[in-house]
Amino acid sequence: PLVLLDILKNFSLYSTNKKKQLIKLIPRYQQYEGANKILNRVVEGKAWMPHPVVPLFGGQMSATPPALVQTAADIAMPKGSIRLLHLHNKQRTWDVSTTLFVQESQLSDDQPEFGIRTALQSLFGTFLQPNILLLDSTQAHHFHNLNDLWRQCLQLNIGVVYSVSTPHTIDPTECIHVWIRPQSPDWSLSNAQQAGSLDLTLLLAIQLSKERQLPVRLITTLAHPSEHSAAEAYLEGLKELGRLPRETSALAFVGNIWDAIQQAPPVRVQIFGMPLEVNCDDDTATTFVDKVSQFAVGESLFVRGTGNENLLA
Repeated sequence: PLVLLDILKNFSLYSTNKKKQLIKLIPRYQQYEGANKILNRVVEGKAWMPHPVVPLFGGQMSATPPALVQTAADIAMPKGSIRLLHLHNKQRTWDVSTTLFVQESQLSDDQPEFGIRTALQSLFGTFLQPNILLLDSTQAHHFHNLNDLWRQCLQLNIGVVYSVSTPHTIDPTECIHVWIRPQSPDWSLSNAQQAGSLDLTLLLAIQLSKERQLPVRLITTLAHPSEHSAAEAYLEGLKELGRLPRETSALAFVGNIWDAIQQAPPVRVQIFGMPLEVNCDDDTATTFVDKVSQFAVGESLFVRGTGNENLLA
């Protein structure tokens, strides 16, 4: 009742229809909830802005910027910043961006994992504190336990993006697939946002879509065909709540994600939420990444947010 009264009092508009009749317009619940979240973020001064940090090793220092750096730039545009952690002694010969603020740190390459962990701790609370760690699969052999590193990031309020690239065997569709975790049986938007990765996942999709001029397609899986209507409304709600591009489409497969990945058309970029619990010492995240990588092609980005990212900022 309180929500309904609030909508009637503060979220109602008046207009006229084609017959010149006065009508009252009220928002859908997702619009009402989104407007309140935006207002709260403004009042509290907590608007979120991306500041990715990117470790770089000697093998990545070629004549052109590494793909990981370009991804960081795409994520940070237009007003974020990038911090490069150099674990090598080579000279950088390329420019990152003329519009982004770029900071660089030199670390010892003797113990790269220790150096990165120490750097992340020392940067905690600093100006333009990094809030996303970007790594790719070519760097994995430098780390003893990626799951532990990622958990440390979450404890420092740093989200994780891990990139795996697999060559296409056929030309891909120029599109971004965003894999949305099923919310069966309730398909609740509020429950999904509390999961920890949804906001960052959709923020990445929006940024990459804008910078790379690629449309977005939201994909989920259904336990039973009868869920199709609820899932469709859920994905449409995500599109509205997240202010995704107008041309964003949706697709649902009946079955599990492993079959769905193989059935989905090949695309340029795929984004997956990554299962990673802070207070747990298992290797669920890397196991999930390895299994998805057996089926996915193109650029796959595995994402775990901190919960502080704000899709509505």
